[in-house]
Amino acid sequence: MKSSRYTLNAIILCILSCTTLFAQETYEVSFTVDLSVQETAGIFDASSQTPRVTGNFAGWATTQAPSLTNTGNGIWSATLEVTTDTSMSKLEYKFILTRDDGGVFWEYAFNTSTSNREYAFTGSETDSDSDGKKEISVSHYFNDFGPEVLDNSIATAWMFPGGTPNLTMSGIITRAKGRFVFVQQDDWTPIESVDEMQNIEVEFSSPVKAIYSAEMDIVIPDGYCFNGLSNVPEGLQQLVNKRGQRVHISLFGVEAIDEGSFTLALSSEEEGSSTSKLSARFRVNENTPLELAELGLIDIPNSIMLSQNYPNPFNPTTQIEYQLPEATSVLLSVYNLLGQEVEVLVNERKDAGSYTVTWNAGNLSSGVYIYRLQVGSQVMTKRMTLIK
Repeated sequence: MKSSRYTLNAIILCILSCTTLFAQETYEVSFTVDLSVQETAGIFDASSQTPRVTGNFAGWATTQAPSLTNTGNGIWSATLEVTTDTSMSKLEYKFILTRDDGGVFWEYAFNTSTSNREYAFTGSETDSDSDGKKEISVSHYFNDFGPEVLDNSIATAWMFPGGTPNLTMSGIITRAKGRFVFVQQDDWTPIESVDEMQNIEVEFSSPVKAIYSAEMDIVIPDGYCFNGLSNVPEGLQQLVNKRGQRVHISLFGVEAIDEGSFTLALSSEEEGSSTSKLSARFRVNENTPLELAELGLIDIPNSIMLSQNYPNPFNPTTQIEYQLPEATSVLLSVYNLLGQEVEVLVNERKDAGSYTVTWNAGNLSSGVYIYRLQVGSQVMTKRMTLIK
């Protein structure tokens, strides 16, 4: 029995220790961000932009997130009280810039391996001023861009699109909430998506085999973001300017090249089912600009969804919409309240995307019917009412 008693004591001690470690506790967290690089490059203007910090402690708020105070030399900071409990084992956060008109720019934090900055609570933090709150201090360059980027003209151009300071910077990746795919068109070559973004490769050449400049004007559809330029031919420098949904790319060099290509990165700001068009003009050297064929952008949902039919009640037709995040086999059927199958609407493999099915119940009597979507092992059902 002595051994059992020791085991029980050890279990109790372990439970008490774990409870102590993850019990509700308040920390004083000092957040500091260095915006000196952005100030020097002219892309941060304190008169119209407000540095803030947000995270899981603030519900990932944006314009209502805690603001930071300018302490001089491009340094902004704030000390906040953060209360943790069993649901918060680590502090997740990011620095953002909010604009007076409501615009928001989220930093990417290039040196992190995850999408957010993180601080894992250890339980060993100290309370130096004995006020019952342990202190934590975190400090970063905004986007992890230190002064070294200002020593490279290409890096500066990549970081700063030029023109009026704004919060949508070319080359700085914006995390996408949705995904989308491309419809193949002439003059464009869609390539693989990277980190929830979609890339387009643009190839160009000249009959005279002597290219010293290339320009591209792009109109980005509403709901999409331009996230930067990559794989620019060696020997060409780049300048990217953005105003609203229009992007101008300029490539130039001292020595001419025969042909080249580069990659555009786009992301969708939110999920949707509509198809948009990407249009552009391209010019090599001083030749007349050429209109590129429009490229279709189709939003792809992130999860399986079965919508309520519309209209409902209905007589005698109604529409049922469902969404697929990837290609898969789909079975969509209608049943009566006795569980008898009335009709199979879809029974085939479908690509990722949004679909609408029209059901005509003209030969059926009034009543409640069940429609059932089966995708793999996942099943969704909803009710609809036929009134004649």
